[in-house]
Amino acid sequence: MMTQNLQSENEVREAIAQWSDALMRQDVDAMLKDYDPDVVLYDVVGLYTGVKAIRDLWLACFPKMPKTFKLQYDQMVVHAGDDTALMHALASFCSEAEPDHPACKSPVRVTVAYRKKAGIWHVVHEHVSVPMMVSDCAA
Repeated sequence: MMTQNLQSENEVREAIAQWSDALMRQDVDAMLKDYDPDVVLYDVVGLYTGVKAIRDLWLACFPKMPKTFKLQYDQMVVHAGDDTALMHALASFCSEAEPDHPACKSPVRVTVAYRKKAGIWHVVHEHVSVPMMVSDCAA
């Protein structure tokens, strides 16, 4: 069992805040600066391996997103040890300028795994999914 390291937890939370800020600016280089070269993303629409694939995905997504938005996390939990960390949360987009934008309609579940190398937390795995109602199989 991993022992919680509060310094590591704070470092990971800061990395999450920096990534979120970069996303809201749609700055893909800043978003991916600390991704492991062999990162794996299980996204709502498919599997992506490597930084280039994830970069291409985000560049294709940006034009479909609200022009300005905030990213909010609910129920965020960070488990952090000395060199490994895991975050999970519900993430929501909201836009004052475009409140009815489709991206603002439903939260997504996010899980991110981190590994610390040379003092830097690197994203090694992400999983993003849309909550689904099992009773009617609707997202």
